[in-house]
Amino acid sequence: MAIARHSAGPRMSGAVVHNNTVYLAGQVAADSSAGVKGQTEQVLKKIDAPPSRLGSPIPSSSSRSSPSPPSDLRRRPPACP
Repeated sequence: MAIARHSAGPRMSGAVVHNNTVYLAGQVAADSSAGVKGQTEQVLKKIDAPPSRLGSPIPSSSSRSSPSPPSDLRRRPPACP
């Protein structure tokens, strides 16, 4: 099986494709002042982009169906004040 490295640097690659699996490294938010929710959204958008960009047959998360959490979990108060 071939290994394809993308955005390769002297120590690591930004992404590696092997056996129809994409391995990502160094995914961080561009705006560190955005807060946890904003940074998470930024990173998830970055993670969603590489599979199609790298020619992987893996569908992006936006095209996959994911179940909603049970309604009681959405209404549960936070564990810490």
